[in-house]
Amino acid sequence: MNNKHIPELDDMKNNQFGYLQKLSRPSNAFYNFILITVILIIIALPFISIEVTTSSPASIQTNKHQQTIYSPLSGKIATLKIENNRPVKKGDTLLVLDDAHIINEIELLKDRKAVIEQNMHDITILQNNLKDVRPLMLYTTQYQSQYAHYIEQKSLLSAKFDNAERAYLRYSDLFKQKVIPSSEYEKYELDHKQAQIDLKILETTTRSQWQTDKYSLRQELDNLAVREAQQRELLTKSVVVANMSGTGYNAEGIQSGTFVQGGQKIAEIIPDNDLIAICLISPKDIGFIKENQKVRLQIDAYNYYDWGTINGSVLEIVKDVSIVDNQPFYVVHCKADKTFLTLKSGYRGNLLKGMTGRANFVLTNRTLWQLLFTNINEWLDPKQD
Repeated sequence: MNNKHIPELDDMKNNQFGYLQKLSRPSNAFYNFILITVILIIIALPFISIEVTTSSPASIQTNKHQQTIYSPLSGKIATLKIENNRPVKKGDTLLVLDDAHIINEIELLKDRKAVIEQNMHDITILQNNLKDVRPLMLYTTQYQSQYAHYIEQKSLLSAKFDNAERAYLRYSDLFKQKVIPSSEYEKYELDHKQAQIDLKILETTTRSQWQTDKYSLRQELDNLAVREAQQRELLTKSVVVANMSGTGYNAEGIQSGTFVQGGQKIAEIIPDNDLIAICLISPKDIGFIKENQKVRLQIDAYNYYDWGTINGSVLEIVKDVSIVDNQPFYVVHCKADKTFLTLKSGYRGNLLKGMTGRANFVLTNRTLWQLLFTNINEWLDPKQD
């Protein structure tokens, strides 16, 4: 049976084929676009790098501990210049104790030293002129009296010696002439020697006594010097100055004129403008942290989207590991570049001790290719994480 050719059917087929061709052209273009885009992305993966960061909790603290002001001595407060919330500058005088009794003690010690030095001067003059009986210029009545007594004793013994010597010489001639017996001669000889010995003993004992006095005075002078140095040290301790700038805090309500005990707490100073962020870094990230490394601080009290972050750097890495909630951490101190955040309106929010936040550390730069295969490895072997 012969098929009959129908022209209308051929026209329909041709129209349908043309429509399908028109329909496939944009589909092929979209497919090609997607394919090329994926290929370009894959090619670019090794060349595009991003920062890999780690985040840790942070607490704002002062880099220096607050200074506690104690009364160094017991005494009455003459001046007190520290109060709660009152600014304090380094070197300011905070506390002055009444030092009148210390100054009085120093003056008494100086007066006693002057007397001792005069006594020692007199002793030196006497020792150098012990054999001479003549008027001497002495400062103290004590040694003027002793010298007068010595002259009197020496005059008596010298007169006794002169008499004994004359008698001895006279009886010595008589003995040589055999006018008197030897026993009588020996008596006058003995008296002469004894008078000579008495003079020598007077000089020796007097010299020894003055030397002993001089040694004792030297010892006392040394002790006085030590005591004066101690009193002068107390004098310096009676004034307390601030060793840092900050703000008065925890003042005990003590007023000028109050009597305080040595070691009694007066107040505290909280340091200003020396805030740091104390961060806790896990052991797996601590190897990437180094000093002077950049860090960005987000403060909980100031919304990140409105206030932004504060740039800073790593100040110190504490070497010892710390245990927090049974987990090991390394403590890292970070220094903020500024101590405030600013809104677009210009309003400033200051950092305060005790504020919390988060610190974002840039650990390294990784390419997208490295990150992709790192994630694939973690999916295939989760134990590697």
